[in-house]
Amino acid sequence: MFKHRLAIAVRWIVFAPVAYAAALLFQLIVIVGNNLTMARHIDPNSFLFNAWILFISTVSFSGTLVYVSSYIAPWGKKAVSIVTATLATALAVGLCFFAVLENDVESVFHSIFFAIGAIGVSAGIVSGNAATSRELSWHESPEHGAGKNYGDLEM
Repeated sequence: MFKHRLAIAVRWIVFAPVAYAAALLFQLIVIVGNNLTMARHIDPNSFLFNAWILFISTVSFSGTLVYVSSYIAPWGKKAVSIVTATLATALAVGLCFFAVLENDVESVFHSIFFAIGAIGVSAGIVSGNAATSRELSWHESPEHGAGKNYGDLEM
């Protein structure tokens, strides 16, 4: 019983730092992957290339942050995703305010894309379209054919 409670406490303590580390890692993978694949076809200094990297890296960072935090949380995954998305959106609004004061257009877009990614992934988790741990994915649910033997055509 003590080990179970300790494991739950550790998951509640580490979910935010692990989610942040996973988001940073995924953002790095997205940026490197886009640089390797798009660099041959589009000028790396072009507006289109830089705008795409800005969009996809920021949305993937905030989306990964919300998804991993709700995945690691022992219970209340929908509530954790809503709270994480709300905090991320509040941070984005605050940073957008200061970016507007400094006339930093790129940071304004970072803030907007950050909020879009967090809200989008949270909406997917709350609506049940994103499978988190201990939840069935669509192909494992009974209404989508789980347990049916398609090999023998017995349905």
